[in-house]
Amino acid sequence: MIINKKVELISGEMLEVKVVEPPLTKYLKKSQEGHLLDWVWSEIKNEIQNGQMTNWLYMPYALGIIGNRLVASMAYFTPRETRDIGVIEFVETLSEYRRKNISTILLSTLVEHFESQGG
Repeated sequence: MIINKKVELISGEMLEVKVVEPPLTKYLKKSQEGHLLDWVWSEIKNEIQNGQMTNWLYMPYALGIIGNRLVASMAYFTPRETRDIGVIEFVETLSEYRRKNISTILLSTLVEHFESQGG
């Protein structure tokens, strides 16, 4: 695990923020809907989830968890060796958790991490 912190949301709920690298299989269980980490490009979904691309691609995922439920996720992708430029992908928050500042928290966490890696 790269980052693990708790943040109080504007709603008063506690959001656990985890930044992790694939494989993501243990976090799929936290998504009751099964789609927050399961909807990535179908052509490479299994490779991403199982960590088969990590030799050349650095892809930290920011996960937002309330209770034991995965409610939001996003990732950035960058070359593992240089980490100098990245792309944010797969941004999603479950509809009942929107407007609570969760995506802003996850995005700022990923940007801070990206910058700490030389990006």
